[in-house]
This record gives sequence, C-alpha cells and structure tokens, in this order.
Amino acid sequence: MAKTVGWGKKHIFLRPEGQVRQSQVITSYGAGALIDLVDQAVLVGGLDFWSYGSQKGVPIIQEPRLRDAVAESFRMAGRELSFENAFREPPAGDGRQPSRAVGIQVLEMPRWFVCQNPRCRALVRSDGLDLKRGRYRHQCEQKKGKECVPVRFVGACRRGHIQEFPWIYFVHRGVERQCPRRT
Repeated sequence: MAKTVGWGKKHIFLRPEGQVRQSQVITSYGAGALIDLVDQAVLVGGLDFWSYGSQKGVPIIQEPRLRDAVAESFRMAGRELSFENAFREPPAGDGRQPSRAVGIQVLEMPRWFVCQNPRCRALVRSDGLDLKRGRYRHQCEQKKGKECVPVRFVGACRRGHIQEFPWIYFVHRGVERQCPRRT
C-alpha cells in the first residue's frame, strides 16, 4: 500500500504478515501459542522476543489480585514473582506503519506442508519448496507450481516442549529399510 506525501514523494507501508490484538497476546495467542494463519502456521515467541522499539521502558500492567493468585505457584516452583513488575504489556504495533523494531517475533512451525495438487498431495518440508509472493509452492507437474498448506501437527512431551512431528520416523517405523526420499 503506498501513500503519497508531498510533491512526488511516496512512502510505502508494508503490512505485517499477521496481526494479533494486544488482548489476544495475553489470552489465546501468548508466548508459545501456535497460530494458524492463512498461508502458514507460526509459534509465538516468548518475552525475550518482544520488541518495544524506542519506547521509554517496558509498559507494566498492575494487577495485584492476579499477582497474589499466581505468586504461590511460583514460590512452590522455587521462583519469586516480582511485586512491582509481575506482568508486562505486549508491544503495541502500528498496523499503518509497521516496523520490525516493534512487535513479537514468531517462528514458522510446523515446517511441513502438503501440496494442494489433487494428483500430487506430497508431504514436503518448507526448505524443499519455492517461496513466491509469501506462499510456498511445490514444483510437481505444473510449471508455476501448486500452492501448499501447512500440516498443522506438532509433537509435544509431557512437560510441554514441542517439536516438529517426526513424519519420517512415523511413516517408516517398523520397516527394515527406509525409502531414499527424505522430503
């Protein structure tokens, strides 16, 4: 989207690849959440991936009753919850003038995609696909390639650590020889 400013000058504003409201970041789509976007699926980064830009400090949310309610759980885990700075406000991005200096970084997760060509339907990692105009494309039988969508499955342990679903192992378990195809 371009906006004309002054005589012959143009500023180009690039929209973020996905947007989430601040209230969603502290409820449904917080740190560690998987978000299903139109063209991809992403994992929301933790507090160390929140960027506030040139603001003066990190905006703090004061909620003494909530802090008191969760402080005991922290103590039982051997951690102390800060009394004054227990909760921070998510960074407020500007949808009209987005910047990489303000916002929350995400990680593409999972990285496995399915080709949408009905005759192909290949399961391929994103590093084996072409990225054109923000969409992954599989070079199966068509010259332009066919769009792909993420396979929205991940693996998790009992402690909550997530990983890519082990598709190669899953498909070949119990088989003596694996096929040579690794994508």
